[in-house]
Amino acid sequence: MYVDPITIMWGIIIGASYCAYMIGQRQFQKEHEDTIEDTITYLCESGFIRHRTVNGEIEIMPWNYKKK
Repeated sequence: MYVDPITIMWGIIIGASYCAYMIGQRQFQKEHEDTIEDTITYLCESGFIRHRTVNGEIEIMPWNYKKK
């Protein structure tokens, strides 16, 4: 059975392009989540957002929240 080398080449190019896309997509998602987390942490530490820490997690409080 003979497979044309050009067909093999296109298969390799498409496969490599898909792998590169998936790697880039995963890296972008991680950077995006890190940016959001860093922004929320900065705003809480600077006093721009009302928050409390519960079990090591930051819980953002509504602006009109009043302690009882």
